[in-house]
Amino acid sequence: MRCAAVAFVLFAACAQSIGATARVPHPLGAPSTTATDVNYELDIEIRDIKHPEGLAREEVGGVLHPFSNAHAQVLPAYIPARIFHQAALLDVRSPDEVRVDLLLTSEWRELARLDEYTVELLDDRGELVTPQDVVQAAERHKDYEAQYQAWKNVQNVKLPDGDVYAMWAPEHYYVSERVWRGGGEVVFRRSGLVGGSTRSITILLHNRARTLRFTWLFDRPHSL
Repeated sequence: MRCAAVAFVLFAACAQSIGATARVPHPLGAPSTTATDVNYELDIEIRDIKHPEGLAREEVGGVLHPFSNAHAQVLPAYIPARIFHQAALLDVRSPDEVRVDLLLTSEWRELARLDEYTVELLDDRGELVTPQDVVQAAERHKDYEAQYQAWKNVQNVKLPDGDVYAMWAPEHYYVSERVWRGGGEVVFRRSGLVGGSTRSITILLHNRARTLRFTWLFDRPHSL
């Protein structure tokens, strides 16, 4: 069984604590044939504030025209935001072992490297557990370039006869950035790490620039 949840974060993530939370069935009580069938995914989506987002029109004759209410105008297109995905897949193998697959994405290389984070597991009793094994995945990157033009109402002009006209002018933007993607797997082992009375598990990733929190709230304590 696999569940997924998403937290949308619409601001820059530097020096921030960012988290996602989902309520899921208790992993030890979920209907499955084997423990490895039970895993829960959480996704944090951080918007790239440098990338354009919003309504847009196709360039005509080298110029982007402002929007019009005229019925003859073609409806504008929409440019979606670019998203930096941070994801965690919780895999409760047994009451004594928890594995977590992590995906890290950023325009800064150090924020996409698992070895740049301190990783811990926190349960609802406040106990912190450090991983026994950490396997870092090979990082990769992709370069992006974007050019766009935005029309802005720079001022309003009032003529002597009382008529008011809005003055529009184009502003040109150029965005060039490299997006890094990395992650890996962390393994936590301890006797009774997850019990029938465990109410939640949080995976914490601490970096000098930010903290990521992935929290799974279990439906209710179980007597297993």
